Amino acid sequence: MIRINLLAGAPAPFEAKPEAAARAHTFQAQVLIVSLLLAAGVAGAFDVYWKHALSRLNDQLEAAKREAARLAAIQAENQQYQKELEEIERRINAIQALQSNRTGPVTLMATLGGTVNRTRDLYLTSVDAAGSRLMLQGASGTESAIADFLSVLKSVGAFSDVQIRQYYESDLETRVMFRFNIDCLYQRAAPGAAASTPVAASR
Repeated sequence: MIRINLLAGAPAPFEAKPEAAARAHTFQAQVLIVSLLLAAGVAGAFDVYWKHALSRLNDQLEAAKREAARLAAIQAENQQYQKELEEIERRINAIQALQSNRTGPVTLMATLGGTVNRTRDLYLTSVDAAGSRLMLQGASGTESAIADFLSVLKSVGAFSDVQIRQYYESDLETRVMFRFNIDCLYQRAAPGAAASTPVAASR
């Protein structure tokens, strides 16, 4: 009987050589290192990018704060100017009102002065106003002068409703004087209108 050894010529099982295993481990280590370096590089790049973006945003925030402060200062300055403008306008209005009120008495006194000057032996001691009504107090050497003064007042267009409220005799040293109280309505002429000229009473 013939026996054949079938395993005699079969190659031995493959066994990894130590050099190849070492090269494989080295390659894996290199891949890992490269991966870590890439990851670190990417992380570093993102870190730089975000730091730069954050710095830019901080700069924009500071610029916005400065602009807000500038605008607030401008607004406060504008409000101060507005207050000063309103104060100036109030002063102008007050001056205009005083000017208007001053013009009325000046015209009134000029008219009264002309009226008194056209009446002989008579003078006024006080002139008071209550609204548009005037209270005149004065003195005269004769009763006829008081009557003339009443006639002159009535003839002037600026005066109406002329009423004598009281007159009485008052001795002044050696001269006899007559005191009187008269009231009337006064209508101030419109601006630009010609003032009425008092007309002397006939005697």
